[in-house]
Amino acid sequence: MKLFQALKLKNKLVGEINNMKQLILQKNSLNSGEKNYYDSKQLLVELKQYVKDLNMLKIAINVANLNIQESIYNLAETKALLTFVKSINTTEGTIKNRSFAGVNEDEYIVGINELEKNNLISEYQGLIDQLQDKIDIYNHTTDCLVDEKSFLINKK
Repeated sequence: MKLFQALKLKNKLVGEINNMKQLILQKNSLNSGEKNYYDSKQLLVELKQYVKDLNMLKIAINVANLNIQESIYNLAETKALLTFVKSINTTEGTIKNRSFAGVNEDEYIVGINELEKNNLISEYQGLIDQLQDKIDIYNHTTDCLVDEKSFLINKK
């Protein structure tokens, strides 16, 4: 299976695990008059297998990602930097502020102006796009050594 398929399967497993947990929480204790179509003990057995499958899959994905790990980390950190830069206040010049004491005029100066901020945003977004393209190509061309048929999620 290709790496992108393993990543999709991982997301599917995470979703199923969350659904099973929710079912157990909702259906474990019901009013004696209510019909219960679920066996919480059996669901828990299946949940444990799903978690085991997820762990096995994460290990296989991690091994397959070794050659692209640097780009994955760079992508995450560049996204964090982009979010930070977007939050920088670029208010500058004379601003009138109203308060209980009346109208005040405050003078603001900036270290990074709006134009510089927008240039940084464009730069980081471009880098993110390049890294994401590189990772996408890697994910679609790299094999992940996993037997999809062995997962409980595919046996239902």
